[in-house]
Amino acid sequence: MFQSIREMPEPQKANALRLFDTMRNPRGKHANEIISPYLQKKALEFITEHPKNQAKKLKAENIELKSVNRRLMRNNKKLIHKIQSIGSSNRLLQNKIKNRISTIRSLIRKSKQIPPNEFKRQINLLFKTNNREYSPQMVWLSTKISQIGQTSLTATAESLRLVYEFLTGEPPQRWLSVTTLSTWHKEVSQIETEAGIHKATQCSCYGILVDESTRGEFKYFVVCIMFWDYKKNIPSVTVTNLEDLNNCTGRSVAESTLKAITNHGLDPKKCLTWVTDNTAYMSGNKKGAIVQFNKKANVDTVRIGCGMHIMHIVFSNFEETAFGKSPSSIGFSWTPQPYNLLYLAWYLHDGYDSSNKGKPLNMKSSWIQKLYDGLLGYHFSQYQLPIRGRWGYELLAAKQYLARREAHIEFTNWFIQELENNQNTPATYLSDWRLFRDWLLNEKLNIQVKCLVTFGEHLYEPLMQFMVGKDPIPRIQVENRLVQLLPGRRAHEMPDKVNE
Repeated sequence: MFQSIREMPEPQKANALRLFDTMRNPRGKHANEIISPYLQKKALEFITEHPKNQAKKLKAENIELKSVNRRLMRNNKKLIHKIQSIGSSNRLLQNKIKNRISTIRSLIRKSKQIPPNEFKRQINLLFKTNNREYSPQMVWLSTKISQIGQTSLTATAESLRLVYEFLTGEPPQRWLSVTTLSTWHKEVSQIETEAGIHKATQCSCYGILVDESTRGEFKYFVVCIMFWDYKKNIPSVTVTNLEDLNNCTGRSVAESTLKAITNHGLDPKKCLTWVTDNTAYMSGNKKGAIVQFNKKANVDTVRIGCGMHIMHIVFSNFEETAFGKSPSSIGFSWTPQPYNLLYLAWYLHDGYDSSNKGKPLNMKSSWIQKLYDGLLGYHFSQYQLPIRGRWGYELLAAKQYLARREAHIEFTNWFIQELENNQNTPATYLSDWRLFRDWLLNEKLNIQVKCLVTFGEHLYEPLMQFMVGKDPIPRIQVENRLVQLLPGRRAHEMPDKVNE
């Protein structure tokens, strides 16, 4: 460095000295130190770059920012218009309800002075504003009634007709049709959905909840958006899409979900989580729906599986590993395994329809129970049907079996002799009871059932208690109040009620 300075002409040496004084950090912990090579390079690029090129680059960036700003302004105006429209409709309905309630209260105070015809006219106004149009109160009441329990639209229309007849004292000449009620329900649902989606667009992130359910020949696929409602300070879920998918695969689910959220103006990059069940096309790490969605949307969402469903899968895998894999993934087989023993116990004692048609010896569950009671004085409740994939059902059936095993042994020895003495006994029915007796006396098989129960009591039940906490009843929050889910809608949980 010094040799280079010595070889410089005298005027350049003065410039070099000036350079050393200038290219220093003016302040901070590196004050008076020579600036880094990176900053020196940037300074050289700034000096050598042509001013026209720099101005052109800044102008292009400015044009792009203006375009983005105009697009955001247009979207903002559309959202503001929707909010104003929904808000004005809501205020209008609230004002009408308040005015109508005030009118009713006033009528009640003056009831002694109101003629019957005037009272009837006021009641009619509650249902209809004129002969062709129903009142907003009627729309509100009908949609609320249709959402109570499992009330059908037909039952809702009939209930409203009875209320009208009760208040006016005469049946209506023309009344609400199911088609009209369905239209109201769709319109109100659409307003609620748009309001929920608008709230989700204001959040920095959101999640997706998806599931499919088969109803007859149709496979319905539902997409829900999960977000935090900052106004109410509670978590919120809004159904955004419901469609019939002929074939649920990882690809079809990913495409349908991505289409649903983009159609509603939601940014896929803000999606952080998926809440799903644990089916292969959902949870697969190669062709699963979440993997396909991440590739198509160029995001990195995380799947949150159903905890209870995962527990059932884990314990079913434990049973398969501990006691051997069954030849059949569903249903009964003649392999001596705990599930097959429990299923056979249920089938021989409670696997009869209410009708005796087509059953061996016209047998019924009540007759089997009476035979136990008459022979042994032993009374027991109905067996829980064990179902593969619902491990809690199998655990309950195993507990029932162990408590009744001694009674079963004594009963089967007597009952098989009676069946053998009866010439009309079907051979398959007799062979089932003989197989049941053999398995009752199979020490290894019964030890496996005891191991299953011990494992369930020490691991499965404590984990289930941890999952559900002090309230085992699933609830959802609707309009700031907790509502219990309807029976029969707990696909991956314990039964709604065990038959006693």
